[in-house]
Amino acid sequence: MTPSQKKLTFADFNKQADWLGQQLVVAQWSERLTWSGLEIIDDEFMTRTRSDSPHHEFHNVLATRIQQSRIGRDLDRCLAILAAETQPSRWFLNAHNQELEITQQLISRGFDDFTSFSVMAADIESIEDSAFSQRLWPKVLDISELTEDYQLKSWVEALARIYELPDDLANTCLDMVLGCGFGANQPWRYYVCRINGVPAGILSVLWTDQLVTIEVLGVLPDFRHQGVGKALLQHAVSDAHKAGYKVVVSWPMSDARGIYEHYGFKLVGVINCVTIKNEQVEKYRDDPPAELIDKPPAGPKIGELWLQN
Repeated sequence: MTPSQKKLTFADFNKQADWLGQQLVVAQWSERLTWSGLEIIDDEFMTRTRSDSPHHEFHNVLATRIQQSRIGRDLDRCLAILAAETQPSRWFLNAHNQELEITQQLISRGFDDFTSFSVMAADIESIEDSAFSQRLWPKVLDISELTEDYQLKSWVEALARIYELPDDLANTCLDMVLGCGFGANQPWRYYVCRINGVPAGILSVLWTDQLVTIEVLGVLPDFRHQGVGKALLQHAVSDAHKAGYKVVVSWPMSDARGIYEHYGFKLVGVINCVTIKNEQVEKYRDDPPAELIDKPPAGPKIGELWLQN
């Protein structure tokens, strides 16, 4: 983080929320580059992640540079590049104009598992100061920040239970978290909420130069509807307020939006995600269109896609 850099205001974020939401997807993966198992690649048409992991969660198209006049041709080039690596991939797109058309064309080419994420943001400057000091959760709840590597194992175990992750994917997540670093003076922060000493919920937060994003906020099944999610959310916003941030962003699933709205978050945009499966990857690998065989030239660098003041 760069403490002296100007913090983004809510008004600035809201003007172009979908675009900025997608750039935050780029930023959060770029912050993971310290993990040796991940790399980010720029070519003529897209910015994407690549990993040794077989799970599509680590193979993502984060942003595209596709011309409106030749969307179909440029998409086929992108798919040929992905197919050469024989990995399933996720593709993130915002919900406006050209990228809606890209989404539709990707679905027609075999992408599925369509998911829509709400881009929600809180204007910290508009929240009453008393909200940051008022404890909105029962005293039986205790929230602590993780500071040691050994503590992360239980955090990832809770993550796996909440999202029903297979063991090998959970182990890869643990390796990634350890590889990226966390805690004081680091962009990544991890928290556990406990009830009577038992983990009940988890939170991870990314502090970028200009704003804070909530990456994971989950509650274990046995502890839902007990104020755990609300407590974790208040904790994240309060910490951001103390550090001088003006905007907190998250992208919850639709069934969790109510918790965010209760604490002042507003729906400001949408990010779509579709996934290409192995069989479609193999189709493009084994029988690519003839005009796609030549490797496209190198394109813009990641820095051109990051948040701007």
